[in-house]
Amino acid sequence: MPRRRVGYFAWVIMLLLPSVSSTDAVQIPARLHSCSSLAECLKLLDRVTSTAGPGMGPEEEEIRGVLKQFGEPAKHELLRRATGDDRGWRHLAGAILWGWDSWTPSDVPELRSGLLKDPGGWLARPLGQIGTPEAIRVLVEDLPKGSENQTDFALAKLGPKAIPFLMPLLERKTTAESAQRVIRKMDDSALPFASLWARAASDASQPMRLRLAALRGIAALGIRAKSASRSLPGLLSSPDPMLRAEVDSTLKATRNAAVVSEVTRSCYPKAGEFDPLAIDALVCLREIAAYGEDGQSAGQSLLPFLSSKNGNERALGITTLAVIGYKPALAQIESGTLLARLANYLCRRAWNRLARRPASTVRLTEGRRHSLAPRGSERGDSYNCCPPLFERPTRWNMEIQRLGWSWRAFRNRSYDS
Repeated sequence: MPRRRVGYFAWVIMLLLPSVSSTDAVQIPARLHSCSSLAECLKLLDRVTSTAGPGMGPEEEEIRGVLKQFGEPAKHELLRRATGDDRGWRHLAGAILWGWDSWTPSDVPELRSGLLKDPGGWLARPLGQIGTPEAIRVLVEDLPKGSENQTDFALAKLGPKAIPFLMPLLERKTTAESAQRVIRKMDDSALPFASLWARAASDASQPMRLRLAALRGIAALGIRAKSASRSLPGLLSSPDPMLRAEVDSTLKATRNAAVVSEVTRSCYPKAGEFDPLAIDALVCLREIAAYGEDGQSAGQSLLPFLSSKNGNERALGITTLAVIGYKPALAQIESGTLLARLANYLCRRAWNRLARRPASTVRLTEGRRHSLAPRGSERGDSYNCCPPLFERPTRWNMEIQRLGWSWRAFRNRSYDS
């Protein structure tokens, strides 16, 4: 199964999973707010650290407020406990120090020791706040050890300041993905690197490892680096297979028109007539639509979707052709037969779903004209739904409306041009 389909299914599964409430909230000692010394407060907390988990909530914030009144001694005592053998104290100390907000470069060694004990944990944020080269190196050292964690967040927030330190990771295939993950989360302040990377990738005098790293950096910026990728298609004819493969991947990530035909090769109608999802079409047509008008060269290859037996594939095909602005599809799409078949298919599915629900749960109205009628159609030849449409917006009514919006925008743009 292609990775993009696996990713889609994983996304669907995550949506279906029930939310899990946190059960790792630390208990706040009853006399914590009245303790008069740091030693007394820590002694009280010693009794509850077994209840501390890796999460963070208002309890940790409340404890932080109490301990901050003891200043630097409290900070260093927490750092010592963040590197100790007591897992509960490591969780609690890290969560408290996450929002301490009083750091100096001299704290980097202790923070590094804590991060080594808890890779990707709460102590990454203080290192990002310090932001010195030494602190950034500690974060980069920790980055490949996990994913989607506090280290990612801290480096992404540093933006362009962190990119030079990420280059060694981009040079190695085994660590490039972690660096790309961070660059992908950076804001537009990182975009100036795209043009620099494009020049480096095209420079045959540069070491191959640097050229590959530059391409991976551009790919991480994705469609935001589309303009910088315009000089890269010529590299597809390079004699070096590793360079060709990386260029191809980068051009796809930036939605460069030079590779849209390759993306289209595996995109064709394959869903059964009554397949309610048409996942293959959804995934590949969504990818082609992301090319916008640069995807027009794929238009001819997408026309078979207009005659698919599956209504979802026909709807997705029309929407994608509208997004890429493929004008030769106008005549076939505007044929009343296609629009009527498509609208009735969607309505029929909705009606069948309704038939299985209690009659009291949905109110019905008379059939009404939908938005897919050909231009100039104003009489009774409008395409009414087979049964009456739903008064409340249902999934299938919204699907027809979405299709109508896409189609009208495409049709009006084509007629006006």
